[in-house]
Amino acid sequence: MIEIPAGRFLMGSSPAETDAERVPLHHAQVEWPQHVVDVAPFLIGRYEVTRREYAVFVEETGRANAECLVYAKPRYVAAAGSSWRDPTFDQDDDHPVICVDWEDAHAYTQWLSEKTGGRYRLPSEAEWEYAARAGSTGARYWDPDAGDACAYANVADRTSERPQFDCDDPYPETSPVQYGIPNAFGLYGMLGNVGELVADCGLPDYSDAGRSAAALMTGDCSKHVGRGGSYWNDAYYLRSARRYSFSGAYTIVGFRVARDR
Repeated sequence: MIEIPAGRFLMGSSPAETDAERVPLHHAQVEWPQHVVDVAPFLIGRYEVTRREYAVFVEETGRANAECLVYAKPRYVAAAGSSWRDPTFDQDDDHPVICVDWEDAHAYTQWLSEKTGGRYRLPSEAEWEYAARAGSTGARYWDPDAGDACAYANVADRTSERPQFDCDDPYPETSPVQYGIPNAFGLYGMLGNVGELVADCGLPDYSDAGRSAAALMTGDCSKHVGRGGSYWNDAYYLRSARRYSFSGAYTIVGFRVARDR
């Protein structure tokens, strides 16, 4: 776990950012309006939760497996017989667990809290964005002039089925969670590898958001917010401000845990 200091930041994207990144308008609008958020100190996982870690949880609790939703153009469909153990491609134990839904991730944090005595939880999306930015204000936490995206994250590179970045990384799907250069807080994979579930319900935009970094549990709670983009997503998903709402268990989404101090 990494301790994240208290601070204040501007959450969301500006129209100038989304225009520059060629974000479709209906996607961009969920990131508006920008607003100031005050964040109390908290801890967050240096890495996404791995298959190895999730396997211990399943072994101890008997948690049932969710079926993976995989992309079959033009939509996601359930892959018969798939699960986090067999997500339709090969993974190592150090890769992030995928094919888990929000209820699975929440149950994991409850189990971890009971097992350790700490108060583990999913981060709020405000905490997540603050941690991802790590003091940066651009679209991504790395300087585009300091090196290519593949040095920092597992992205849809030139070898991908859907190339988005003009660089190469060694992983066509998920990578080990410690891959790449961490951000200024020392966090790996905040953008790329897999998207990450957070605590909040699926609000359509920030119209009702205040200055608090607490999770917003109003709106459509049949869906929850994901952040961060994945090895497969369009480039505009791999931005600190990108947010999306969904339900189900996908091959491009995992999670990391947070903890109160």
